Formats: sequence, structure tokens, C-alpha cells
Amino acid sequence: MKIKKTTSKKDNVIAVPTASSTDPVVGLFSIKVMSATNIPKLDLIGHADPFVKIRFGKDIKMKTSVKKSTATPTWNENFKLLVLRSQQRYNISFEVFDWDPTSRNDLAGTAKVDLATFFDEEIASGPSLTPISKDFHLPLDHPGKAPGWGGQLHITVQYKGRQVVEREFWRGFAQHFDFDNSGTISGPELIAMVQALGSPATDAEILTLFTRADTNGDQSLSYEEFTNAMTSDLNSAVKNPILEKILPEDAVNFIWWAVAHDTHKNEGDGQSAIGALMLERGFYGRVEHRPQDDQAWKIVVCDRETGRLDDELIPDYIRVSLRLMYSYDSGFFASKINKVLKHLTEQQGRKFTNPRSKEEIQPFIKNYNLPINEILLPLDQFENFNEFFYRKLKPEARPIYNPHQGDSAVSPADCRMHVFPTITAATQMWIKGKNFNLKNLLQDSHLEKKYEGGSLVIARLAPQDYHRYHSPVTGRISKPVEHSGAYYTVNPIAIRTRLDVYTENRRTILEIQSEEFGDVCFIAVGATMVGSIVLTVKEGDVVQKGDEIGYFAFGGSTCLVLYQKGKIQYDEDLLNNSNKPLETLVKMGVSIGKVAA
Repeated sequence: MKIKKTTSKKDNVIAVPTASSTDPVVGLFSIKVMSATNIPKLDLIGHADPFVKIRFGKDIKMKTSVKKSTATPTWNENFKLLVLRSQQRYNISFEVFDWDPTSRNDLAGTAKVDLATFFDEEIASGPSLTPISKDFHLPLDHPGKAPGWGGQLHITVQYKGRQVVEREFWRGFAQHFDFDNSGTISGPELIAMVQALGSPATDAEILTLFTRADTNGDQSLSYEEFTNAMTSDLNSAVKNPILEKILPEDAVNFIWWAVAHDTHKNEGDGQSAIGALMLERGFYGRVEHRPQDDQAWKIVVCDRETGRLDDELIPDYIRVSLRLMYSYDSGFFASKINKVLKHLTEQQGRKFTNPRSKEEIQPFIKNYNLPINEILLPLDQFENFNEFFYRKLKPEARPIYNPHQGDSAVSPADCRMHVFPTITAATQMWIKGKNFNLKNLLQDSHLEKKYEGGSLVIARLAPQDYHRYHSPVTGRISKPVEHSGAYYTVNPIAIRTRLDVYTENRRTILEIQSEEFGDVCFIAVGATMVGSIVLTVKEGDVVQKGDEIGYFAFGGSTCLVLYQKGKIQYDEDLLNNSNKPLETLVKMGVSIGKVAA
């Protein structure tokens, strides 16, 4: 694998030379340009607008931003540099310039850092398992001027050798696939990891690796045990077949490249490394949006009661799903990842039906500021967390809009809602799944024809929501049909990728035969961490608008409602928000529309 010079966002520039078998990468240097003092004012008008150029070898040049009108600039900007064996005795040169928009930039001074000091220290003390960090306050010299005439530059430089980088790479993998945050990797998690990475390794091969790595025999792998096993195999003369199936042929240089490109806030957490690995293995197609910070992990919703725009934070388990599935667009990769999500869902289902999970109830209430006065049963009557999750509410907590008039429809759940007058509008404004259509959603030619040209309600339930769903209209229940499927998250970030979440996820479909609205199709869609879709009605039952139909076990989920063409006129505020497109936070039982005139 050839490694070429690349860059990422401005605050984290990466310089990557071309490596070869005879001139391999031997070190990763992380440089942080902190600040400078006493920079001379070289502008004609007496200002200093300093910036720093970093030079290494013949080809690598990087620079900071310009700080206007200051002799004491602060940058705090990061740069990374992979160094080849032939470059171990090179210097890193720092040149501070005074920016000039009308003529050549004026040199204030230069300084150098000798890389040999880092390599010599490592040789003297032996290979280190921790980075070597140094803090420099460098005098800036100018030709023909007194030493230090150009001021002083403050930088920090951190060096990571091969052992540090390899261990960081594998520890990042362990952290990423430790779904229950136990600090260990279980047998199923290791199997899930290898499956998710697309390796053809058998369960028997994975079990062999697990048994050999489990040095204390406690049936789990600490991060240290896992890292030790993977790094020893990587450098062993006898190659591990599992490792060979996971990594590219030029594994060592690839690991350098992946860790260098780890630009996440928590450096070394494995996110960029895993993304880079998937790209190298060819699992991804076109790169989609990838959240890089906390702000990107928020969803803006409009509260219907107040009109206020609120940020909805995405739970960690949904982040896992999004990072693994939706950062890149690939049906092949998604099919592998579904095995991980199935394992994650089943594992959490067992956890939250355990009586000890009652301890999670109070922190959950506090975290989401849930109104406990709405809950029907006292908290001490819930036997486990899952029972609390699909709790019933007091009837007065969710009054039904015009309960005795059948010409209006209500929200089926506490949810973040979109309404679209046609399926075409839904796909243009919101749903980006490449195969989303009635045929794939319903898998029934009769239903497909019946709802052709009809309209769609999307009611997304977040984990903190009341998780029982209700009939939007008065009518008779038809025979429910269950469709098995995947465990993809129904989070908006996922819906707006090309993966087909609604048509591939497991779901239950039934019709409600309404006198006023005609036949209405109700679809309960499961998602990541939804242990089950439960119906509390059966074929032939007559339900009133607002009556319960069923509930979801733990996790986020979605209800889809299809109306036949020309049967419903949605409320104007919901239509306006959906056209932006913006989800509207609504409660179960509120009006969403009326019979079309």
C-alpha cells in the first residue's frame, strides 16, 4: 500500500509520505503549534499578523492560520507527520512570517526540532509502550539579526513508535466493539467484531483466538489481553489467519496510516481507524456525512406545544449503530453490520429484563426529566427496566382530540412526526433509501395497489418517549402480518442515507378499516435495541380513535401510517414543518388531520 500526502480539516493537517518495504514508516509525530511571544511588527503600518510554516524534507509543507494584529498570537493548531526510516535524522523547520496582503510575507524568524532526539531516547530506553512528549519554547532566529530577534515559539511534539501505534489501533477496536462498556470483549463481541469487518473467519477460528488471548481464563478479554494477542500475531513469523483475513496485505503501513488519520475528539478511540479499514477493504461506496463532534450528534425538532426548536441528543447505542452503518454507503457492509446490531439488541434485551435492571429506572427518569406523575403504576411495581420502558400512562395524561368524532385523525404515539401528502414527496424531502417504495415496504401487491398515490405519516419514537402506540382512527383491525428483517436505527441521520431502513427492518403491518377514512395501513417498525414489537389487539377487534394497539420494548422505533389517496387533509403546521424538512414533536392523541373534503 502506498501512502501519500493528504490533509484533513484545517485544524488537523496530516502529512503522509510514500512508504515502501525498504523505507517503512517508523514514527508518528503529533505537533501542536501553541503560541508565540514578542513577534516583531513588520508591516508598514506597524502591525504583526503572524502565521507559522512547517517544513519537513523536500515536499511536506504545512501552515497555521493567520492571527491578525498581535505580537502574542495563540494558535493551538494540530499537525501530524509520519516519518520514514530514511528521515529519522531530519529536522522539522518552523518559520514564523508576518502576513502581508499586498506584498511578500516578511520572515520574523526560524527554529528547528531535531527528530533524532526522540529516536535516540527510544533507543536508549528501549521500545516504549507510551508516547514520548516534549515541550519546546524555541527562540526564533533571523539571518543577520541577534539570536532570538524574531521572538519565541511555543510548540509541543509527541512521538509514537511502532508498538505504541499498533497498540493504540487495536485498543481502539476493542473500545469500539465493547457494546456494554464493560471494559472487556466477550466471545460474542469478538465474533461480532470479526463478522462486522467482513472476515470469512469461522467461529471455530475466532474461538481459538479468543481462548489463546484469554490468558487469565475468565471467559472475557480485557483490552490489554486483546491488544497483546493482536500485536503479537501481527509481528509474528507465524501469521494469524484471522488477522490476515481482516487487514490489508501491507498491514503495518496501513495501521500507521489509519492511526494518523484518527481525527476524532478522543484520539485513539478507533473511529477513524475502523472507517479507514473499511475503505481499504472495499466495503464502502460513496462517502456520506460523518458526524465529527457533539453538535453533529444532535437533531433539531419543533415542539408543537411551544413552537420552540429543541436539540435532541442521540443516545450512545444509536451512535454505535450510526458510526458502523451510515458513515459510508454500502449494502454489503450493512448486511454484515446487521449481525452486530442483532447481537447488540438481543444482549440489551436480556440485560433490561433482568430484575437488577430496575436500578436503571431512576437515572433514566432523571436523565430525560420524565414526568412521573403521568405514569399509571408506582415505580416500585416495575419488575425490570423493560416493564418501565413500555409503561402505561394515566388516561388523563394523553387526552384524545374529539374522541367521539370519527372525521379527525390523531397522532398514534408520542413522537417526532413528519406528514407527506404523497410517497413521492416523502422521498424527495426526507426518505433517501434507494429502494424505498410501497412494493418493498408492504410486500403485498394488493396493498401496494390500494395505497398507490396515498399519503404517509412517519412517527419516530425516541428512547425517552412513551412507547405504546395507538390507533389514529376508529375502525376494525385486520389480520396482522409480521415481516422479519434488520435492526437498523430509525434515526433521521440514517433515514437520510441511501440505506433502506423502513423496507429492510422487521415490522408488523395491519389495516384499520375506518368508515370515515377508508382502509388505513398501520406499520410498526422495529429498530436498533427494540427487543420486540408487541400487539395488544387481534384481528376483528374494533378500536376507537386513541385506543392502544401495541408497544415496543427498549429502543427507538417508528410507526408509519398510510392513508389512501385523497382521504386525509393534514394539519397545516405539520405540513409546513415537514416541507422544511423539520420533525414536529407531538403527543399521542393530538390532531394530525381530518377527512379530506
